[in-house]
Amino acid sequence: MRLDWQRVVLVCGDCERRSNGPQRLHSKELRRKLKAALRGPGAPRVVITACLGSCQKKGLTVVAMAPGAVPRALALRHSDELAAVALEWADLAGRAAPSPSPSPSH
Repeated sequence: MRLDWQRVVLVCGDCERRSNGPQRLHSKELRRKLKAALRGPGAPRVVITACLGSCQKKGLTVVAMAPGAVPRALALRHSDELAAVALEWADLAGRAAPSPSPSPSH
């Protein structure tokens, strides 16, 4: 099987279901926001996965991977930390950091 993408951001889909998982952070919402924040040339594929085995208390695990680079894992506790993932990806992929999209206030 041949894949047309090499850069990927993995979002754990099991973290939110844990009893000690994040309270207000959901994998589908995070995936949608990451796709929007990381769009453009060289953008990674953003995928929801099963458990990544890096469970952090009150956190949702996100892993950024690119060819020739060491994968980087982050445990997000709030959607405000989305900018950290964008910066990690920019550093990992060797490209300029995307400008953060404004988040709607609730």
